[in-house]
Amino acid sequence: MDLVIEPAAEGDAPEVERLLQASKLPIDGVRRVIDATLVARVDGRIVGSSALEIYPSGVLLRSVAVDDNWRGRALGTRLTEAALGLARRRGAKAAFLLTTTARAFFPRFGFHRIERGDVPEDVRQSVEFAGACPSSALVMRARLDATRILVLCTGNSARSQMAAGVLKSLDPHLDVQSAGTVPASRVNPYAILAMQEIGVDISGERPKSARQFVHQSFDHVVTVCDEADASCPTFAGKVSSRTHIGFPDPAEAMGTDEQIMRRFREVRDDIRTTFTAYYNAEIRSTTRR
Repeated sequence: MDLVIEPAAEGDAPEVERLLQASKLPIDGVRRVIDATLVARVDGRIVGSSALEIYPSGVLLRSVAVDDNWRGRALGTRLTEAALGLARRRGAKAAFLLTTTARAFFPRFGFHRIERGDVPEDVRQSVEFAGACPSSALVMRARLDATRILVLCTGNSARSQMAAGVLKSLDPHLDVQSAGTVPASRVNPYAILAMQEIGVDISGERPKSARQFVHQSFDHVVTVCDEADASCPTFAGKVSSRTHIGFPDPAEAMGTDEQIMRRFREVRDDIRTTFTAYYNAEIRSTTRR
């Protein structure tokens, strides 16, 4: 079966509404934004959708829904990335959304939680803000003009997490993600402690699979271990720059807590020095504001 993501046609509105209702998402205003709606089709049948409400101050991402039979195949990721790509092509600098059930899904696209009062007035006039979504819904925003960076290693438990933390500390306007080719179950506690010592908090992070990012676009993809460099996935989205900057794995250190911690500090300091130089040479001059 061939799956195609394409702009919706006027006659697709009823089927999109049925899909949203099955996903327990609001259908108010769907027909009004059908010209900014994308659908995923298989043999002519709609199995997914995403849509934008476009305002002068930004876009509202809505109607990201996937048919039950197509869940677990990264279709939601592809639809979200396609919608954000459409928003960028239309010149939007920010995207907003409301969600009650998918707060863990959207940060991978650069969305962060904000207060309702931080949403521009024109976006707050949308149907979803006016009442289609409950007042308890989480509000999130993503900067669409931010420089996007993905840092990869094998487990996404130490080196890539520390490197991403360094980049975020250097420039809060960057959209920095990290992932692993074989993600671990948690971020290494020694890495968390080492970063806390230099004032960077990565305790709220979690290892993520590189596979969830392969349909997204990045300005920079950086691998920080040889294994990840060798097995780095092929990205379907646009990648402007790919770089390998290898570091030894501090998780291989053995001995007492202090001996292990010393090794993590050494790698942390190497990462901080190297990524500061990389930021200054490769990122800062091209960062979009």
